[in-house]
Amino acid sequence: MYNQIPPQFLEERKLENYLKDNGISLIHLVREAKILVLASKRDVKKRKKQYGGNLHHITNATLNKEIRENGYKINWDDALINSMLEMEALSIQWQATVHLMAPLVRYYYISYESLLAKDERDFWVGQLVGFLTKKGHDSSISNAEGTLLQLSESDCSDRIENYAGFRAHEKVKHSRSAVACDLIATNV
Repeated sequence: MYNQIPPQFLEERKLENYLKDNGISLIHLVREAKILVLASKRDVKKRKKQYGGNLHHITNATLNKEIRENGYKINWDDALINSMLEMEALSIQWQATVHLMAPLVRYYYISYESLLAKDERDFWVGQLVGFLTKKGHDSSISNAEGTLLQLSESDCSDRIENYAGFRAHEKVKHSRSAVACDLIATNV
């Protein structure tokens, strides 16, 4: 996702000045479990081959049930782990880049994994509403339920083949993805 901002906009603080001059606040929503980003990309390719179309999101309950019953687990190897770690490094780099724009640009960082448990989600959505409105707020999002259906399991152990081996891998055990997977496991 970070490739959506051309590098020339970061030179000489062009992006920072544009955001500041136009009163734009940033919410940096990050999927920390990069291994699940890779798993989702792979899942979309498999669904496209099997069902046609991209199928990132669906509202058809029958198709959703079929897709979930035929769920896929990603096979991992050192190359996949290296890709995951490269994604983590890029995310950290962007977090630092955007964070350094403060205090000129209002910036709020939140991890996707923080939104998985209802109590946590209500808290963080309330924080975001307060950030955006600069006012008191009601953090309940019960009226914001959508119609999109979850295509994949949330827990890393349900999406990664030999998860225990993956989690114990030397390159993985202190990664952001590992910590995010641990957080997901306690929240689902």
